Amino acid sequence: MMADLIHINRESQQTEPALAKSWTVSADGLRYVLELRRGLRFSDGHAFDASDVVFTFQAMMDDKVNSPQRDLLILEGKPIVVRQIDAYHVAFDLPQPYAAAERLFDGFSILPRHRLEQAWRAGKLAEAWSLRTPPPKSPVWARSGSKSTWPGSVSSWSATPITGRRTRRATGCRTWRRWTSRSPGPKTCR
Repeated sequence: MMADLIHINRESQQTEPALAKSWTVSADGLRYVLELRRGLRFSDGHAFDASDVVFTFQAMMDDKVNSPQRDLLILEGKPIVVRQIDAYHVAFDLPQPYAAAERLFDGFSILPRHRLEQAWRAGKLAEAWSLRTPPPKSPVWARSGSKSTWPGSVSSWSATPITGRRTRRATGCRTWRRWTSRSPGPKTCR
């Protein structure tokens, strides 16, 4: 399971907070600043922060990675510039206004920099991160006892529920995602 920064609610088609708890857009529509949730951890226990977001977008922009999402990050031949402001804020500078920019953040699952940066720099990201990647042998994996946690998935978030909705965890799962009564979520994680 992977997580995105801003999620598109498939029922309402509206954007909702995900890994980013909030965001602002400049008056000219050229800069998006996302504030990330604090206290999130990858399944191996490593803390999630803005460096993971910047790394993900650097990797997706790399020609050698052959990411199918790369084209989404280029507007009129110029790339979207992603930079870390601090540990929990990331700025996205667009070369021109783009009406669907908020929706871009739904299409990128954030990668764990601490696990993949070395492989990416060596040109071996595809080998290090695929459906064949075995789960890590880490204390968090062993303690959770759940086969639902993938090496880069984000662990539970226990803060006030977003937008007044109830947040719950599915049995055997460690997730920050919220489930509504209309979409009760998985009975078990897969």
